[in-house]
Formats: sequence, C-alpha cells, structure tokens
Amino acid sequence: MRPERALLRLANAHSSPLPNNPMRKTILCLALLWPGFAQIVWAVCDPPILLEVEDITTTTAMLDWVPVGSETSWDLAVLPKGSPAPGAPTLSGVTSHPVFYTGLSPAMEYDFYVRAVCGGSAGAWTKYNGLFLTHSTNPSPCQVGLDIPDQGCVSLPIEISSAPGSQLGTDVYLQEVHLTVQHPWDADLDISLESPSGQIVLLTSDNGGQLDNYGDVGDLSCATYTTFGNLLEESVCSELSVSQGQAPFIGVYLPEEPLYQFDDGSDPAGSWQLHLCDDAQDDLGELLFVELVFAPLLCPPPVEPVLVEVDSTFATLDWTGGPNCANTIIEYGPAGFTPGTGTILNTGCPPQTIFGLQPNTGYDFYIRESCGPGQESSNTCPLTVTTICSPPPATLVENFDSQAACSGLCEDSCFVSGLWRNLRSDEMDWQIRSDSTPTALTGPPSDVSGSGQYLYMEASGFCYSTAEAILESNCIQVVAPGDECHMSFYYYMHGSGLGRLELQISLDAGLNWTPIWSALGEQGEQWIKQYISLDAYDGQTARFRFVARKGSQPQSDIALDEIRFYGSLDAGPPDQTYFYD
Repeated sequence: MRPERALLRLANAHSSPLPNNPMRKTILCLALLWPGFAQIVWAVCDPPILLEVEDITTTTAMLDWVPVGSETSWDLAVLPKGSPAPGAPTLSGVTSHPVFYTGLSPAMEYDFYVRAVCGGSAGAWTKYNGLFLTHSTNPSPCQVGLDIPDQGCVSLPIEISSAPGSQLGTDVYLQEVHLTVQHPWDADLDISLESPSGQIVLLTSDNGGQLDNYGDVGDLSCATYTTFGNLLEESVCSELSVSQGQAPFIGVYLPEEPLYQFDDGSDPAGSWQLHLCDDAQDDLGELLFVELVFAPLLCPPPVEPVLVEVDSTFATLDWTGGPNCANTIIEYGPAGFTPGTGTILNTGCPPQTIFGLQPNTGYDFYIRESCGPGQESSNTCPLTVTTICSPPPATLVENFDSQAACSGLCEDSCFVSGLWRNLRSDEMDWQIRSDSTPTALTGPPSDVSGSGQYLYMEASGFCYSTAEAILESNCIQVVAPGDECHMSFYYYMHGSGLGRLELQISLDAGLNWTPIWSALGEQGEQWIKQYISLDAYDGQTARFRFVARKGSQPQSDIALDEIRFYGSLDAGPPDQTYFYD
C-alpha cells in the first residue's frame, strides 16, 4: 500500500468523516504540503488486536489475531506465566495467521504476545487478555505448580489418549485418582473430576479442617499422594471416606461420590477435566500432581446394595445390577464371614428376598454376577443386616386410635388416657393426630397403618428450644425372659434442627429415671420400628416414659406409634405421683 493511501486510512479511522472536521483536514493538508509526513505516519506500526488461543493440546496451541495495519510480518512470544515482558520473540518472521505453535510443556500456564513488523521495524508488543493453560499428560508432570486462585477455580484438562477399553463400565473403569495438592487450609477446597462425556464426580469438598495438603508435598518425586479408590475394587470397601479422614490424606480414601458414576458406556479417551476450587478468602494453593488410573473390566459387577425390608426370618435386598443381573449370585453368612465360605444363592435381577434367616442375628451379604463359565464379577461391598427378634404375642398395645384427637401449637394441652398419659407438670404435651403434622417438611404423613392415629410432639409455637414433652406409663410388671423382644415402638424423626427422643425406666415408681434408649437428630423420612430388651428388669415392677426434647427449628416434630409390650402386664397407676422438676 502506498504511504499516501495509508495516511488517508489513518485520517478516516481517527477523524469524523464529516468534510469540515478539523482533524481530518489537518492530516490531509499535511500530507499534501509535506510529502515526508506520509512516510512518518507509515512508519507507525500498530499492534494487532483480538488475540485468540484455540485448539490447545499438551504441547501445542493455535494462535491468532486481527491485524490493524499493513505490516509485512509478525513476531510472537509465548512465555511461562510470571515471566518478564518479552524482549526477543520466541517465533519471528511469521507471515500468515493463525499459527500452529509447538514446543509447549504440558499442564503449564502461558502468556501470549504478538507484535507487528512494518518495513523491517517492529512495533509494540500486545498481550493476550489472560493466560492459556496447556492440557496435562496422564500422569501429569511432577511438581506442576498450577495455581488455585483464592476464592476462585481452575480447571486442568487431562488428555487420555489410550485406555484398556473403550466403554466405561463395560470393558474399562476408572480404578483410582492420584492427587497431590499444596494448600494451607484444606477446608477451603472443593475438587471434582469430569469425564469427556460430561459426567462429574465430586472427589472431596471442605474436608481436612484447618490442616493442610493432599498427599506429601515434600516428596519431590510425587510418589506419596492421596488416592481416591473405586468401590468396584473389593479391597477398597474397608477404606475410610475422605470426609472421615485426616489431612494430608496419604493413602487410599473413598471419594465423596463413587467413581463408578463415570460408568456410562462412554469412551474414556479424550479430555478429562480436574476442577479445583477455593471457596474462602486468604489461602492460596497449587496442584502438584494428578494421575488417572484405568483398569480393564472383564465382568461388570453390581453396585450399591441396600436393605429394603427385614423381619425375623427374611431380608429383602435391592442394588444396581450390571449387564448380567439375570445371573446374580448372593453369598451370605454370619457377620464378618470370609467370602467363599458362605451360603450361595443363585438368583436374578433385583430386588430379591432371602428367606430362612435366624431371628435377631447379624448377616453379611455379598452380591456378584456371573458373566459366563468360570467368570464372575467382583463382589459388592458387604451389606450388614441384623434380623429382628421374633416376639411372642403382644400383651399390651397402644396405637392411639381410640384416643380423642387433639392438635395445636407446642404450648397447647392434650389429654391422653389409658396405659400412657401426658405428664401434667412438664413444658409441653404430646398431641394426637391422624393426618400429617401442620408444619411442612417434618412429621409423618399418617400413622404406621396409614388409617389410624399417632402421638406427636409439635415443635411450632412459643416453647423454648429446650422444652420437653413427657409421656409416662402406668406401673408395668416386667416379664422379659430369654430373647431381646420385650418391648417395641415406631418413631418418626424427620426435619431440620431435630431434637432428641429418649426412652427411660424407673424402678421406684417415678422418683428416679434411667435412659435405656435414645435417638438424636434426623433419622430419615420414615417410620422406624425399634425393639427394646428388658431382660435386665425381668420380674420387676417398672414405669416407662418417652421424653422428646424440642429442636431448634419448627421443622422438628417427633412422633410415636404402636407401643407394645410382649409378655409384660399393666400393674395400674402408681400409688404416688412425682412431679417433673
């Protein structure tokens, strides 16, 4: 381009196009009266704009920019984060763009600069707005030093080019994740891993308290790291969850979410993302090492065994089956038995009920699948189940179905008659209701049977957070020979800020009370049946009482139903009455 034409472009770019614009007139007049002025303006070499970095790999990146002048070439400088401003370029004489830049190091942050070269003279450097991060190899280089920003996040792509299989959960699985992270306050850290298919698994969140680091940061070989194991490995079943561990978490831990959640049939090859976040102020950390370990999967196992129902002689189990769940093998035996020595049950897909169990006995259940002759999956982790006792017929039953309903706020009174009654001198009364409690997100929707009434402590109202509701029994002639099934009841404790439920016994007609069972806080959104052994009191006359302490929130109702004694007899009200003090 001729200098005069470049000068006209400058005049148009930096001045209003109006014909009487003074700046535009001045530039054009100088160009006509002083031919050398055009050469001076032509010598100004404006830097490119809109720098971009794309298609990043472990060692390469595509660099691009938008020229604004008529430069003949460009110089590039790609420098590790924190380097001084460039003097000499790292790549010069570039005559076209974008540029495929090579020779980078994996898992490293870089600054990208470019400058225009006009007629042999270089202009000023312009810098990419931010850093770019190359992808990591697997394993990463040791002592990566990737900064974790204070109250911010960084994501490191990890390139997996090959694995011993092509479908996660079918022929390959993520066996372990190895990490070394330097951080002076582990409770600030949230670390998760994302697969190429977009599945995210939380590895750890706000664990470690005021202690520091994951792995041994002083090990310059990066061989002493934190390992997150996969429950598909039977040896991992006995390991602690990272939430129960202690920093620096050297050894094997269970992640907050299981690694088998990656098993969605997708290809493990591709770009995984390690997300590291600091969620509080003042403490800085850095990633030093990461490695993803994959293993072949010859026979996918079942996972997540849970107990659905248990009685005195049977247990119903559920689990997430593998592709061969029609050929499921359940092995069970006394709690603590060694797999291979138990009772074998060949069955099908879940759920399944195992019959013929002994009452009041602990069992371990292992579940695996057969994938063909001589080929079985690994076992699930053991599911420990204790069958309930087998009581004789109930001799005393209170289900509150014949009581007069009474419901209100926590300070309202309620009359309960018969074997059980509200203590008149306490701070709250147990109330009687058939449908759900008035406060949302707490209390049962109905009684145990679904059609009767139940007893509950209403937490809403103007009672103190430490207020108690006490339900006392008549005198009971305890008959409790042999087994553990002497008394039972259902309780329901669901909601935020729940308090405490306690069963107490008195052997002196109510003067002194001794706790024999208790439950504290959230117990789940369900009725729970509890059996109580009274063999220590066999042949004695006793009184019982349920003490419910109000929680800190209105969503903390506590309910009771179906209180039963098996063999014991009603001896009537006590001769003396002791008042709550």
